[in-house]
Amino acid sequence: MGEYYLNLFDFATEKEWVAYGIIYLLGIYVFFMFLSYLAMEFVRYETPETVDVSVKPVEDESNLYFLTETPKQANSKGNVIVDLPVETREKNFIPVTVAFQDLHYWVPDPHNPKEQLELLKGIDGYAVPGSITALMGSTGAGKTTLMDVIAGRKTGGKITSKIMLNCRLSACSERSE
Repeated sequence: MGEYYLNLFDFATEKEWVAYGIIYLLGIYVFFMFLSYLAMEFVRYETPETVDVSVKPVEDESNLYFLTETPKQANSKGNVIVDLPVETREKNFIPVTVAFQDLHYWVPDPHNPKEQLELLKGIDGYAVPGSITALMGSTGAGKTTLMDVIAGRKTGGKITSKIMLNCRLSACSERSE
């Protein structure tokens, strides 16, 4: 029955066309994979290297939001429109590259107060503006401890490290609290 319908519309029904179809699909697959490779390799959507932090003049006030009442609240006179001026905010910060080198963090041993446990051992890392940096590890690996030490939120223990901002040494610390 299927062959009858194919012949009705002048489609070829020989077995060789199955092989041609598979070859065609493989060719299309390779072609589009190559196009994907080219797009991922050469098309970049990155932020500019420099950021303009100058104050820009306020644009015209035609960019206003409008509030209207919902149909349930509409009165007999019609909808009420309220103009709300919206000020656009600009990012007034300078992107900074953060790097830390040879970071160590010791805390007193709860079982033996004279001894210390080293929770972070010689950790190096960096974070570049405009990119996502993943801090990965299993439960209990010390991800939160590392972030707290870098941010200066740890109040107990001893911290030694070299922290750089934009490749300039900002802190070379040995802090014991």
